[in-house]
Formats: sequence, C-alpha cells, structure tokens
Amino acid sequence: MSRTMIRLALVLVAGFVLGGIQDGICQESLGVGSNASVDAAIELFDAGDEAEAVIALEGLLDSGTLSAVARTRARKYAAIGHLIIKDVGWENSTVGIFKDLVGDDATFGIPDLALPGEEPHPEAIRLLGQAFFEWRQEELERTEARLRANTRGSALVRSTALPGWGQRYQGHRGRGWAIFGLAAGAVTYAVVADRSYRDARDTYDGAQTGAEFDALYQDYRDKADVADLAIGLVAAAWGLNLLDAALSGPNVSGLNSVALARRPSGGMQLAYRVKF
Repeated sequence: MSRTMIRLALVLVAGFVLGGIQDGICQESLGVGSNASVDAAIELFDAGDEAEAVIALEGLLDSGTLSAVARTRARKYAAIGHLIIKDVGWENSTVGIFKDLVGDDATFGIPDLALPGEEPHPEAIRLLGQAFFEWRQEELERTEARLRANTRGSALVRSTALPGWGQRYQGHRGRGWAIFGLAAGAVTYAVVADRSYRDARDTYDGAQTGAEFDALYQDYRDKADVADLAIGLVAAAWGLNLLDAALSGPNVSGLNSVALARRPSGGMQLAYRVKF
C-alpha cells in the first residue's frame, strides 16, 4: 500500500472520529436544553399552574427533542396535570399519555407516580393500570395478526427456497440463523468435495503410465465417496430445515397480558393472562 493511500485512510478515520465527537456534543447539548425546559414546565406545575404546565410539557413531547429520562418526567407530569385540571377528555388524555409512557419506559411503575412528598394518587394508579392494559392488548393484537399471517405453509415454502428463512419468518430468529449456518456449511463442504473429486478424476484420466493407474484410481474413488457423502449431508440439512419449518408453529412467546383494576370491595386487582 502506498504512503498516499495510508494518509488518505488516516484522514478518513480522523474525519469519522471528529464527526462522532461533534454529534455527541450536539446531542448532549440538546439533551441538557431539553431537560432544562422540562424542569421549567414542572416549576409551573409546582406553582399551581397545571394548565400552562400541561401545554408546555405536551409541546416539548411533540418536539421530539427530549431525552428518554426527560420524556418520562414530561409524560408523568402531563398525565397527572390532565387528571388535576380535569379538562375536556381528561381521562382519555391521561390514559393516552400513560400508554406512551409505559411503551417507552418499561421500568416505570406505580411508585414512580408519586409527586415529591406525596403518595401516588389513587386515580393516577387506576389510569396507569388501564393504560398498561390497553397498551399490552394492542401489542397482543399486533402479535396475533403477525402470527395469523405466518402460517406453517408459508414458512415451508420459504425454507424450501432458503434454509432458515421460514423459521425466521415464524419469529424463531436464533433457530433460523442456526439452520442457515448448518445448510451453508454443508453446501460449502459439498462444493469443496466436488471440486476435489473432479480434480482427482481429471488427474486419473490424464495419467500417462499404467503404474500410476491404481493409486490414482483409488484416490479418485475415495474422493468420489466423499463427494457423495457431502451431497447426503446437504440433503440431510435441507430435510431437517423443511421438517422443522413444517412442524414448528409461529413463535408465541409474549402472548400474555396484565390488567390492573380497582376492586368493588376496595383495593386493587392484578390479573395476568397467558394465551396459547
């Protein structure tokens, strides 16, 4: 490699590194500014101006510039703000914001609803449970729609064309890659064995003296046997792939739901359901 090429490569690497640093600085600055804006809106909330705080927080959420932590805080206060001021459609607004919250932050729970120095509001707990239930049900509906489409027949057709494709189509990504790797290895071995067999055959056909015939013929036959074995391995890998695609159904992991609701006799009820 010439010195000019080396210098060019170094310049490109330096450019990528500097660009990444600049992007990181810009993103960090944006996050700091976003957090400060959320803090300012929450100060309005704490001062008793919940309506203005909700407007400011929803504007920040719509901007798409908030960090993950800032989004969670903004959604929490915006949802509770709707609950406090009880504006038109406040319950749907609160549930909608909570749905976005639980979908974006899987660690958010009931204790996180508490405002500084207070216990979580019972109404906020109820609406958070409703939001989580609705969000989970929507996830289930999307999953079930995908599972209905991902039939065994379609998976079998795909795996016939390309080993592992049908498994991946059904949601078994790890198994799909494993089967693809097995089939690819078998095909590669078969190609190498066939090439070796053809070379041995050509060498045998081109032998000039009878003394070479026996050794060359034996080598030719041995490599022919190896090539036949390799073809058998390819057939076995393909057959295993097709059998797995035909017998394995779609990946149904995650088909469960959780519901949180207030009991008529007081307290809360947590329900967990698994569908199969």
